Amino acid sequence: MRVRFGVDVIDEHEIPSTVAVFTENVGGCAREFAITAMRLSSQNENVKSYYFSVTDAVEEVKDKISLTFPKENPESVLENVEIVSFAEAYFEKSAIPMRWIGGKEMLESMRERRGIMVEIINAFDNIEENSFIFFDSLTDLVRLVGFEIKWRDLIDFIKGLKKVCKRKESIVAFHYSKLPNERENELLDQFDIVVDFELSYERGEMRRWMYIRKFSGLMPFIERSGISRFEVKLDPFVGAVISRVHRVI
Repeated sequence: MRVRFGVDVIDEHEIPSTVAVFTENVGGCAREFAITAMRLSSQNENVKSYYFSVTDAVEEVKDKISLTFPKENPESVLENVEIVSFAEAYFEKSAIPMRWIGGKEMLESMRERRGIMVEIINAFDNIEENSFIFFDSLTDLVRLVGFEIKWRDLIDFIKGLKKVCKRKESIVAFHYSKLPNERENELLDQFDIVVDFELSYERGEMRRWMYIRKFSGLMPFIERSGISRFEVKLDPFVGAVISRVHRVI
């Protein structure tokens, strides 16, 4: 599938339809990288781009996307991107009043609500073929484990989503903020693509790094290139940019 990540060693190949996850520590810019990839992919008329948000309302997502490209025209950035919000379903059983999320709730719409996982599954059922979907975020779903979601159901959801992606020739990229959880390895192992983003301070300078931990189908090409890590910078016009690569000599 011809999606673009803005990384030469990846973009020169066709990425298999699958489920990916971009992980980060705070400030690692995984979300900005995913939004940039979503925008680059939406420029291909054969690719449909979606932004699925678990906790943000549609207007909040628009602001988040626009802030990733503060020097660009907001309308051009949002063009060809469909935003789907699950915020009302997510906060329905929380202590947060629903008027904070989407205005005053009607009793009838509350009756029709069927739970967040049903809402998410229905949304994936309705995606078009050849789609790139950024899912923000996997962390929010993990927080529901033990309350509204069983751990096994979350793992099975990802396994099932792979099959949907193959059938619809699409790619889903999840955002994930690292959590101190012993089950994390089992969770991340379900993905065919795992990319880590890290914020570090070196000799008093702040730097962001990207590491490709797993990339089914492309890993032999990435390893043959000898690249060990990518430096990522944020540009006000184009979002997340790979500024240079570090090769293994």
